Amino acid sequence: MWDLDTLRYLNEQAYLSSLKMVNGGVESTEPQPVSEPQPRPEPVFPLAILAAKLIVGPPSLIRLIDLVEASDSVAEFLSLVREFLPRHEVNIMSEVDDGQRIERFCHYFSNQYFPLEDNFDYTYDDFTLADFLQHIPVPLMGFSWDDYSQFNDFRDSFVLLLSMVESPYDSDERLPILERVKDIVGKSLVELIPRDGWSLDEIHRMFEGSQYEGVVAFADWIHSNTGCMQLDANYTEYGPELWSMELVTSLTREWPLVIAIQDKMQNMYAWLEEDIYHNFETLLATMLGREVVSVPKEQMSFPLDNDGQVIRKEVIQA
Repeated sequence: MWDLDTLRYLNEQAYLSSLKMVNGGVESTEPQPVSEPQPRPEPVFPLAILAAKLIVGPPSLIRLIDLVEASDSVAEFLSLVREFLPRHEVNIMSEVDDGQRIERFCHYFSNQYFPLEDNFDYTYDDFTLADFLQHIPVPLMGFSWDDYSQFNDFRDSFVLLLSMVESPYDSDERLPILERVKDIVGKSLVELIPRDGWSLDEIHRMFEGSQYEGVVAFADWIHSNTGCMQLDANYTEYGPELWSMELVTSLTREWPLVIAIQDKMQNMYAWLEEDIYHNFETLLATMLGREVVSVPKEQMSFPLDNDGQVIRKEVIQA
């Protein structure tokens, strides 16, 4: 049995021998002038024969060593490809680099099933096939305690909706949220919001089936009540899932609903931001069963703040 050093040496000799024969007996890799085409001799060294068949030259022995050492992972990855993407096996496995194989797998998988995580560099040296095989890199988009406590990082329309919904956590945490809402739309509207917010049942009863269904979608999302695993699970409370055709099938079936729920929420954010005071006023009035009676601007007094800017005040009247 030859050791690795001997194999590397023989491999290099095969490579040089192949170059020599291809260049008409000259070892240099530079093109050599010839008066007429010369018949190409058949290589006799086994690795050089393989090089001629593959055209590109002898295979990289270091790469072959890597494949032998990671043979279990390669075999398992191939099984994964054959289970989920059998039609793309050749295109995926033809990549020499593991990172490129993983990226190509994710590309085809996302097109056929649902999008996988796109914020990880699979070409990073320390990331291997074994790492990829450990669990499905499925994005979790559930609302978490960290999101609730860091509400100030979100857009104003998000905070307004958050103020309407009963907290899935400690109700005392709502007080800073209500203070932020006061800064956005003023004290008069904040006073119409219950201290603990409205329950899921109340929000469903008032808004489900209406033009304000985005409020229902938002409330279900922060309470992990959407019925979609990706929207109800978050990285804080849930661990990774192993590769499973049953799970992939379920997530694929849910994906259109995930998109629909996210669209409803995004549309509600956008609608609120068109006229954040008036439209939030409309939501509160609907929730309270009241008519919206905004004071005409020409009849309103506009006090000035310390910087001489107009302070806008509007009210909801019963």
